[in-house]
Parts: sequence; structure tokens; C-alpha cells
Amino acid sequence: MNTSHLNVLTLTSLFPNQQQPHLGIFVRERMKEVAKLCNLKVIAPVPWFPSIKIFRKWHRFSQIPYHEIQEGIEIFHPRFFIIPKIMRSIYGFLYFLCILPYVLKVRKSFNFDLIDVHWAYPDGFAGVILGKILHKPVIITVRGNDIYLYTK
Repeated sequence: MNTSHLNVLTLTSLFPNQQQPHLGIFVRERMKEVAKLCNLKVIAPVPWFPSIKIFRKWHRFSQIPYHEIQEGIEIFHPRFFIIPKIMRSIYGFLYFLCILPYVLKVRKSFNFDLIDVHWAYPDGFAGVILGKILHKPVIITVRGNDIYLYTK
């Protein structure tokens, strides 16, 4: 199978960024290998938070660039709105709403063939909706713990 012309859009909420360089390193390493076989772009949303320094833990999210390149991989960091630990049942829908404009913008210059999603929720939820709307196949990688945690 010739994969060099396959365009893959990866969707994951766990991917390293300038403020969290160790977050999801295993996902980035996997995607580096995938990028050797096909064309790849990553959408790695981060929680939205205003640039208010008194909330140090959350302030760092406002400092993450919206666009970056890591080891030759183009990454987009749209913001999604959540209130931590409250109304988790709507996280997937909020996640979907935030990434939709980015996905449509990326698709203008990168007509991806499939959506590669890491984590079941909220990433997988949003990815499946995107796949249905855009008529693209979706692959979801779950690692066990995400399924276990969200059933609780």
C-alpha cells in the first residue's frame, strides 16, 4: 500500500506544547513515525482560559501558541471552553464546536483522507461527529484508562 499520498488529520487533547512539553509525548512519538509514511497535521485543542496570572495553573493555557511546528509536524491548538469537573457530559460537544472552524480551515489547504483520533472522550466523540459531517473515515485509539475513567 502506497501511503505517501495519504493525508491524515490527527485529533488529540494530549500533545506536547510550549507550556506542557512532556504532555502526551507518546502520542507525538507515534505521530512522528506516522508522518514518515504519509502527510500529517495535528489539531491538539487546549482549554480556554483568559490571560490572568493569578490563576497560575490555568494561566499557562493562554500562553500556548495557536500554531506551531514540532519536528516537522504542523500543530494547531484551538481553545475549547470547559468548566473543570462540571457538566462533563457536554465536553465532547463543546470540543467539537471549538475545533470545527479549525478543521474547516485546515481542510482548505490539506484535504485529509481520514481523521485519526487519540482518546475516546471528548476527542473521539468530536472526531466521529466531524467524520459524519465531512464524510471521512475516523480511527480512534483508546488506551484503556480513558474508557475506564469515563464510565465512572
